Amino acid sequence: MNYTKTIAIIDDDESMQRALVALMQSLGHSARSYSSAEAFIEGGQIEIFDCIITDLQMPGMSGVELMARLNRERYNVPIVAITAQKQPGLEGRVLVAGAKSLVYKPFDADTLVYCVTRALHF
Repeated sequence: MNYTKTIAIIDDDESMQRALVALMQSLGHSARSYSSAEAFIEGGQIEIFDCIITDLQMPGMSGVELMARLNRERYNVPIVAITAQKQPGLEGRVLVAGAKSLVYKPFDADTLVYCVTRALHF
């Protein structure tokens, strides 16, 4: 199968990882999952990804901290942030940190597909 884009999925919830990988593959993309931001960075392949989907609340490095690190290291990859936590001002902080969009869990597949498609075409 020819994949159009390569997507990184970073989430500490294994069932969410599997679901997101399957969703991205159903769209014709290649997807790799990581259980933490640290595992993603240690994988040493950041530059191969066309888009990152990351949870914000994870043990260790948060999704916002990951975005800050990627910005410092000048990786210019579109990011879609996902979270179950609703906090005042969170969306603004996440967008300033570098995400193209923030999607709140639970979400429907169409919403995430729209955000990823939009991020890939920025």
